[in-house]
Amino acid sequence: MSRIAFVSILITLSLIIGDIRPLWIQYLAFAVSLSLFAVSLVRGPGQAAMHGRLGSFLAKRGLLISLFAFLAVISLVGRKYEQVIDVSASRIYSLRDKTIEWIKKVEEPVTVMIFLTRDDKTAPYAEWLEKQIRRHTSRVRVEIKNINREVALTQKYEVNRTGETVLISGNRWVKVAGFQEDILIPGLIRLLSKMTSSLCFLTGHGEPDIDDEGPEGLLFLQNHLEGLGYRTKAVSLDQSAPSEIREKCGVLLVVNPRTDFHLLEEERLEELMKKNDSTGFPIFFALDPPVSKSVKRLLEDEGVVETGRLVIHRGNLARKMPLTDILLDPPPPLRESPISAPLQRKLYLPHVQALEIKTSEGLDWSSFLITPPGGSYEILGEENKPEAPAEPVQPAEPVQPVEPAQPVAPGPFNLAVSSNGRSADAGTESIPHRVVFGTGSFLQTRNITYGDNQRLILSTLQWLLREEEKSLWVPELEAEERFM
Repeated sequence: MSRIAFVSILITLSLIIGDIRPLWIQYLAFAVSLSLFAVSLVRGPGQAAMHGRLGSFLAKRGLLISLFAFLAVISLVGRKYEQVIDVSASRIYSLRDKTIEWIKKVEEPVTVMIFLTRDDKTAPYAEWLEKQIRRHTSRVRVEIKNINREVALTQKYEVNRTGETVLISGNRWVKVAGFQEDILIPGLIRLLSKMTSSLCFLTGHGEPDIDDEGPEGLLFLQNHLEGLGYRTKAVSLDQSAPSEIREKCGVLLVVNPRTDFHLLEEERLEELMKKNDSTGFPIFFALDPPVSKSVKRLLEDEGVVETGRLVIHRGNLARKMPLTDILLDPPPPLRESPISAPLQRKLYLPHVQALEIKTSEGLDWSSFLITPPGGSYEILGEENKPEAPAEPVQPAEPVQPVEPAQPVAPGPFNLAVSSNGRSADAGTESIPHRVVFGTGSFLQTRNITYGDNQRLILSTLQWLLREEEKSLWVPELEAEERFM
């Protein structure tokens, strides 16, 4: 019996080392060798008929040899099908519950291509990720590609840097900047939502350029959004009709337009901003004064007044910081608000102006960034300019002294407002239409990395796009992703 058990163990070892498929063959061989080994332990080597030197040797040492061989089989099986038990406080060595929940929702085959170099130190993390995902679903397949060899794939999916990951489902694909969970899962969400339209930045009126790598440009914002799976492009109203913009763009971003619009451009923007528009085309306004008169007038027609009055913070004055730089603690998340998750840190909103809301038929405006009440925030007053001396006039009666103008009340001031368009059908859910920020400088490269500015921008865009799940979730205890 020991001889038979030994032979079966050798066969099992060869099947595992050779990775013979299907896997049930390996499992069956392992089960048979385990059964024979257990029987040989019960019967003992003396019960078997042994002949010759080999038989005598196996009769004396059969159990010991079989034991070591069987331990070798267990070791190989354990190394090949190892399971990690995560006992860390923040569970950083296992997929998060939210990740598992999302990958189990996948109903169509998805391929995740991770592009790495041959000696990349993050390859073990990618392999661990592949095993973890395979445990929970068979519809998501992770493939690790050599970025230096897969030239056709890198050109097809515009992969430029190691670590970039492409998610593919049918003829749709999304490229993200990495394969950590907080990047990969939002990309998967974006792929499954079938959102293939671009984030379009309006150009032609003095707006900052999305390809400008300087401190005043928007290149950092463009790279950040594309790293999360979004596509970005610049559009011009004199070259693109409203129907084209609706078809190609998910959101139109109007950032700091300075000059007036031509008549055709103004008509096209006005058509995109029609009230009671059931299609709900979303527009993201971020405006620093002085604002283009065309945009200012169109917003006033919808009920938002761009005042041009800058809001300042007394504490910044004491620290000799620029007058219009504001460090603001955001309010708690509001229902149906662009801020759908609490922000971790403060916001940095330079040159922000106060906005006023007027009653507007067809649009429901509400504030979602408001200064706290109190005296810390106030309007920057104009410098007192000396008036030209008036000619002396003999008054017929005594002139009453003129009271000085009353200062603006100390807030709270509206710094950003949003609107829901009301659908034409009664009783239907309102649709996100507009977001207006009292500043556009916080999108520029010199300011976007401060505080939670990037989270604020992303949360606002997701609200306008009506993405069904937000990606602003972070691991507990602020634990960072670790490459294992």
